[in-house]
Amino acid sequence: MAQKILSITLGTTSAKIAEIVKTGKKIQVYSAYDIPISEGLCDDGYILDVDSLASELSGNFQKYKIRTKKLAFSIASKRIASKEVIIPFVKEKQIKGLIEMNAQDYFPVGNIEDYLLSYSIIETVKNAENTQYRLNVVAAPTDLLEGYTNLAKALKCTAEIVDYAGNAILQVLKTQAHTGEINAILQLGNENTVINIMNGNVQIMQRSIANGLYALVTSISESVGLDEEDSLAFLEDNDIGRICAAYPDVKYICDSLVSSIGRIFEYYNSRSSEHPITGVMYIGDATCVNGIGELLSEGLGVEATEIHRLNCVQSKSKNLTDEAATNFLSNIGAVINPMNLKYDKKDEEEKVKEEGKLPWGLVVISFVAAVALIAASFTMYYLAKQERNKLSSQLNALSNVQQVEVQLSEAQTKLSAIEEFYNSTKGPNDSLLRLIKDLEKVMPKGMSIENFALSDDGTVTITGGGVGKESVAKFIQQMRDLKYVKDVKVDLINESIDVGGMYDTFTMSFTLLDVNAIEEEEAKTSDVIEIEEPTEVTPEAETEEPTEVTPENEEGGNE
Repeated sequence: MAQKILSITLGTTSAKIAEIVKTGKKIQVYSAYDIPISEGLCDDGYILDVDSLASELSGNFQKYKIRTKKLAFSIASKRIASKEVIIPFVKEKQIKGLIEMNAQDYFPVGNIEDYLLSYSIIETVKNAENTQYRLNVVAAPTDLLEGYTNLAKALKCTAEIVDYAGNAILQVLKTQAHTGEINAILQLGNENTVINIMNGNVQIMQRSIANGLYALVTSISESVGLDEEDSLAFLEDNDIGRICAAYPDVKYICDSLVSSIGRIFEYYNSRSSEHPITGVMYIGDATCVNGIGELLSEGLGVEATEIHRLNCVQSKSKNLTDEAATNFLSNIGAVINPMNLKYDKKDEEEKVKEEGKLPWGLVVISFVAAVALIAASFTMYYLAKQERNKLSSQLNALSNVQQVEVQLSEAQTKLSAIEEFYNSTKGPNDSLLRLIKDLEKVMPKGMSIENFALSDDGTVTITGGGVGKESVAKFIQQMRDLKYVKDVKVDLINESIDVGGMYDTFTMSFTLLDVNAIEEEEAKTSDVIEIEEPTEVTPEAETEEPTEVTPENEEGGNE
């Protein structure tokens, strides 16, 4: 019988844990709990205090009589970068090497060695010309992943699986979509909402918006004056449509949620008008909100159906209904087909040491080969010595030439060193001060820069955000107008909507040129004055007699 595995998903204020057994394609859930954790222990997937978090989790393990020692982690973090790529159809064991080779192109960061790369195959694309893989590639910071390894050790357990939450959720949703139809599956989470557009069991598009159950609970708490627990009960007992009519702040949150989902639908339909979305299903924490289905159906113009039960998932506990199990998507999906994000710094260091050691067998073979080479070298040495003596007598006659050649070689070496030193003082880094000053001029109002990185080759990576896409677009255009900036690329723009309005975050990369060299070239060009060549005067033109004007010519006829 397959062993139980304890699947854990950490949030900022709560942790979801579930005991799961996977046998073939069948998944059995023996227990599942959503437990609160203290603030300051985990933030955006990062474990901030391993020992305190382990203590709180251990207490809950004892409370619920959980003795499973094998763990699976599903990590949700904005710091994990995800990108969809197309690669040639190669052997599966060659895929990781191909990804690592092109990692810098997929994720333009200056310290890619500080990330662990992994992937999942979305589909195999076949056409008349060739066959390709469509992949979901992720880059996870190693310091983030190391926290989960340390947590497992603090719990005296082993981390068998470490997965990306986006991949885990997708594995479950693959079993829910209707074959041959384009379905939108909305995961209404606690902190955000994920929109998955599926063609059967193949994901076409995935987008995330920063709006979920927690935003609704907070708006009820502020509008009605209830604590968090009572606010949640208020949403369960009262129709959300009536609540929106009575409380404008709550209506604003609901309108933002529906309009954000609607814009993603419009974007997809505009690009794939021949395959429009035919059905909408929803699942997750916010399904407890009374009337949420009617709100989505009315706002999106498509009937929204709640997923009450997960296919291929069976509840084995009397205290866990099939419907309640739908709130543990990332826990369940982590055991289906996880990405390999396990990382242990000590194991990596040991691996590097082992790779540096030579096997004894190879050492012996190398020794025997060395002896044979030495024997052959003696013969070659004797012949070479005779040739050397012959050439030495010839060189003695050219000693003066040789001395001049040595001096010339030394002078050339010194010149090369001076030129190399001089060239090292020049480069794109001279443009950094000018860039900082110009950013203050060209950056639109409401724009902010969260991260600024400059690599040795002059590549600059900026992570920032602005209020609305027009602000971001204006900033991109103004950056392209700077004469010492080239190859401006924006690989990622994330749209988020919260109570404060729309906020777009982006990652931009570009290359700095040497502004001094550019301005010197412009100065040379401006100093060149174009002189017009004088018209050559022929002798005939100089001596030609003026034409006499007769009265006939003057009046147009005879006088």
